[in-house]
Amino acid sequence: MKISVVINNFNYEKYISEAIQSVIDQQIAAYEIIIVDDGSRDSSVAIVEEFVKRYQRVKLCVQENQGQLMAILNGVKAASGDVICLLDADDIYHPNHLEEVAKTFIEYPSLGMRFNDVESFNRDGVKKRYHHVHYYGDMGVTCISQYVMRKFLGNVTSSLSFGGEAADQIVSYMENYPYKHEWRLRADNCVIWLVSLFGFTKYNSDKMTVGYRIHGENGFNGNDLSDRKRMEHIVIKSRFFELAAQELGIGPWLLKNVLKEFKNSKIKHDDRLAAYVACAKEICPSEGKGKWVNQQLHAIHSEL
Repeated sequence: MKISVVINNFNYEKYISEAIQSVIDQQIAAYEIIIVDDGSRDSSVAIVEEFVKRYQRVKLCVQENQGQLMAILNGVKAASGDVICLLDADDIYHPNHLEEVAKTFIEYPSLGMRFNDVESFNRDGVKKRYHHVHYYGDMGVTCISQYVMRKFLGNVTSSLSFGGEAADQIVSYMENYPYKHEWRLRADNCVIWLVSLFGFTKYNSDKMTVGYRIHGENGFNGNDLSDRKRMEHIVIKSRFFELAAQELGIGPWLLKNVLKEFKNSKIKHDDRLAAYVACAKEICPSEGKGKWVNQQLHAIHSEL
């Protein structure tokens, strides 16, 4: 299995060496390490060029400043591995990270995305477990719950790894997305949502194999948002989901995945059933709507 690591960087001369070295020092070797510099104005490029001279598998791509999302997309396009791992230039991999990634993709060869808990750390050396999803293992298909509930079914960028098919579909979709400029930062949101909406499976690991640095200069984490910014995010998030739904034809097709998702998912709470009902009522054809919804609910309850 060939594993490519894509590192996105913008003005992180203080951290980029440690990030690259953490990949080089993995217990199993990455097939290639691709650093995409997003038009840095500091000495980042010069630092990376020294690694390129020393290691044949380290590659540098330089682009005009377009934001984190385009840096990641361009890095994924340049990658040739079977599995693609992401790393922000201010974070680090622990030595066993790629080994754990490989184990998961060997066990689940058709997996769309893997993510894991991370160990956040700050300048004072304070370390904490950081995660968004509190259940682990094979999450199965999460298309419906992602569309209806719009939760963050993933973790920070540096915890994410993708199968090649999922990565290719994400790149293809986002390159043609008309509002991608709205996601210059928080690119992890887009890719996490799309993996679910495309119908790929996900796996969440409790292995803390990534160091997530909190330093006050992070592109998003730790920065307070004004009420206006929060409302803007709600709007662009809603637009993202609705345009994706139209593009992917999410409608009655989506609810055909109900049984498959409930069989595989570890979340089987009543509030989720209510969300599914709301979804069914919203997108089912009006003719015979009530009967169809009741049939779906009966089928779901039979599986629980």
